[in-house]
Amino acid sequence: MVFATYGYWQCFVLLLLSVIASQTYAAVAPSKEECWWTGCQASTWAVTGCDQYNRTQKNVKVCDGGSEYYCCPPDLDVEPAEDCWWTGCQPNNWAVKGCDNFNRTERERTACEEDGFKYECCSAHDTADSDENRWSSGLG
Repeated sequence: MVFATYGYWQCFVLLLLSVIASQTYAAVAPSKEECWWTGCQASTWAVTGCDQYNRTQKNVKVCDGGSEYYCCPPDLDVEPAEDCWWTGCQPNNWAVKGCDNFNRTERERTACEEDGFKYECCSAHDTADSDENRWSSGLG
């Protein structure tokens, strides 16, 4: 009886170790996301391409009335291009103005014709680099 119980324990321990080993490998093994084609995105759509999926466009082909895009995971080793853009004219009487509502930081502003301002909005990373360069050059 003792040997039968010992045999069961051996099987149980081996099974448990193999489960732990397979789960550990799955937890540390990098997941390989694959690239895929979007469906046909009409050229009249306001937003097209891969950016809306937080992916990088690797290829594009024409389809009926628009384009299909080949989207891949972003290449994290590549430094992103400067991520800044200008808003349209935001009149001073608007309740919400500037870059905060876009979760961005204001780099610059310029007066516009409707008694307001246009704002250059950047990701926090871009403005941090800009501030660092300004301070190190003695402009700040």
